Amino acid sequence: MVGAGNIGVIVSYQLLQAGVEVAAIIEAAPRIGAYWVHAAKVVRAGVPIYTRHTILRAHGEKEVTGATVVQLDDNWQPVPGTEKEIDADVICLSVGLTPLTELLWQAGCKMVFVPELGGNVPLRNEHLETSVPGIYVAGDVAGIEEARQP
Repeated sequence: MVGAGNIGVIVSYQLLQAGVEVAAIIEAAPRIGAYWVHAAKVVRAGVPIYTRHTILRAHGEKEVTGATVVQLDDNWQPVPGTEKEIDADVICLSVGLTPLTELLWQAGCKMVFVPELGGNVPLRNEHLETSVPGIYVAGDVAGIEEARQP
């Protein structure tokens, strides 16, 4: 999980509850943005939270197999010699409340403008798989916002 705001930490906890192993939470800022009541749950479950760190590179050819994580200095630059290797088959980005569609564009996903869904969203099937096989979407970037009734 990348991002230690409330959403990233809560999603990490929900994944743990569903039986998914969460290898780590990576946060570029010097401290987490989430409420400690949420963060404490994942920490008690053994999930490390690395502040002032970022993913230097993701590994894998057709699927993610891991990531290299590195510490950041005061100028947000990687600190040589601080690399950590993390095994993972999914990297979840939780980097704010505005959907980041750039990654989907860069991956070649077909996008459509749907004002009712907040703007550009990827075409997807009933399983939330985009036009690029193996890339799935959920949440705001898919036009699926909070699951509550008006």
